[in-house]
Amino acid sequence: MQQRLKRHPFLGLFDGSNTNASTAHRELTTVPTQALYLMNNKFVHEQATGLRKRLFDMAINEEQRIPIAFELVLSRSLSLDEQNETSLFLNNYRDVARETGTNDAELENIAWEAYLRTLLTRNEFLFVD
Repeated sequence: MQQRLKRHPFLGLFDGSNTNASTAHRELTTVPTQALYLMNNKFVHEQATGLRKRLFDMAINEEQRIPIAFELVLSRSLSLDEQNETSLFLNNYRDVARETGTNDAELENIAWEAYLRTLLTRNEFLFVD
């Protein structure tokens, strides 16, 4: 159910149609606020945590986890450049987290969940070509 006098913020952000008029076609936009919404969304964080747990159950080290993550989320193999970029991202994220006082036991979880959020919010994941 949608109130006609008050537009739902999520639908407004993602091009929801006007509830006061019949809409045969709606315009599609891609704006930075959509990406910000997804990066900070509780649901996306929960899904990244669940995916990280699944990934850690499936593989024991980073070299095994990276291609599995790509296959699970994007349904494709990754390139050598993507493999290197992922390793660099994880290492940089661990370094920053370590500097902020994160304990070593949580570093892997935090870094992987951050990386998985980047996969879950990619256009390649969100849009069907």
